[in-house]
Amino acid sequence: MVRDPPKSLTNTNPSKRHRERLNGELETVAMLLPYDSATISRLDKLSVLRLAVSFLQCKAHFQACLHNSQFITPNFPISTHSYSYQPHPPMPFSNKVPTIYDPRIGSPMLDAEEANFEEIALKSLGGFVLVLNDNGEIYYASENVEGYLGFHQSDILHQPIFDLIHSEDRDDIRQQLDINFHIPTSSPSNQFDIFAPPNSKYLERNVNARFRCLLDNTCGFLRIDMRGKLMSLHGLPSSYVMGRSSTGPVLGMICVCT
Repeated sequence: MVRDPPKSLTNTNPSKRHRERLNGELETVAMLLPYDSATISRLDKLSVLRLAVSFLQCKAHFQACLHNSQFITPNFPISTHSYSYQPHPPMPFSNKVPTIYDPRIGSPMLDAEEANFEEIALKSLGGFVLVLNDNGEIYYASENVEGYLGFHQSDILHQPIFDLIHSEDRDDIRQQLDINFHIPTSSPSNQFDIFAPPNSKYLERNVNARFRCLLDNTCGFLRIDMRGKLMSLHGLPSSYVMGRSSTGPVLGMICVCT
């Protein structure tokens, strides 16, 4: 009697089918990341998920800023924008993209149709932009960070800032992330309204820290001046907001690093 050949287990192994489906979904997510194919090809699975979370959080933040009226009114004390956002700016300003302009003098703050505006803006800073959440995780870093530290943007997004700085400087960063750090000692913290417009100066931050640097012209660390302020981070998932030990708005330190 001739026996039938053994049946292939390819279609009957649930674990393998699950892995294949998961790998396929991760490849799809990876292709949606705003990086070139060379950068995407070196990302592992955890990095793909980490970067996806990072970009989704940034997208949710700006969507909340643009579409939630409480974040775009001029009187909102911790608004993301220094100037009120105008969904429908008057002519002759651009009607193709949202324009931010100074309502006091009626002139645009930027020309969003300018070619290579983002590249020009980053060069004019003389440094890179860094946003930290209240846990010290890198919420956002501008693409030009690689030119200063040698780390690609994809390497540091959604990673703890404390892994990038000298161990002796970590407490200084933790202090800067504390909302009560600059409150006057003569005012009880439970009675001092730091969100009142006259007190916005107490949200400003400035600190020096030694950052790990991969460039050849350094000794492993590069001293960076971080200058900015605490601002509200919008659009965060409820699981993050509810899991915090402190109450009130979720603040992040938005700074220019030079």
